[in-house]
Amino acid sequence: IIVVDSIPALVPRAEFDKVEKEGLDVGSNQFSRRAAMLSSALPKIVKPLADSKVALVFINQERDNVGVMYGPKKTQPGGAAMKFFSSLRISINRMGQYMVAGKPAGTKSKIRPVKSKLFPIWGREAEFIINENGINKYGMLAEDAIVYEIGKKEGAMFRYENKSWRGLAALEEDLRKDPQLYTSMLAAVLKARQSNPRKLGGDPGKSTAEETTEEQ
Repeated sequence: IIVVDSIPALVPRAEFDKVEKEGLDVGSNQFSRRAAMLSSALPKIVKPLADSKVALVFINQERDNVGVMYGPKKTQPGGAAMKFFSSLRISINRMGQYMVAGKPAGTKSKIRPVKSKLFPIWGREAEFIINENGINKYGMLAEDAIVYEIGKKEGAMFRYENKSWRGLAALEEDLRKDPQLYTSMLAAVLKARQSNPRKLGGDPGKSTAEETTEEQ
């Protein structure tokens, strides 16, 4: 796997040549050169990547399409070439903070496939809790257990089978320590998700921050 971080940071060779000859021009617009570079390079690398079984991941940004009254209000650097040549496009939007005991313990993000040549994308989206250690699967399962109502929630108390916890922090800690509890609760959540796959983004309680509309 090869990761390019990111498309807006790519600098065309013509940019370097211009800087060497004319010096640095901070106000110059190089969006068209970057788009031309990608349009020329992507058709040449698609087949070698497939033959060598290498996954190439590009990280891009979504920006306001300034001055446009009609059509899309957002645009991505690099032009339209990435949309046509990519096999899978995923949109990641920040929803808010994941709070534990009143303190930020991660970021809640919604991940949604925009285009896929690998699987159907309709109705597929997921929420992730990401912290300094990566994806927090225990915190995600604790929230899903409340959202899908696999136990009984009364105020800050949550009961599942013959156990009870006060707050998400206590439930998350037990899920880390008890593999059997994690396996049992995960199976219950997956079963509930099959009957209601679109029940995402529910409010698990006051322990999480309000969702925001910030985009990345």
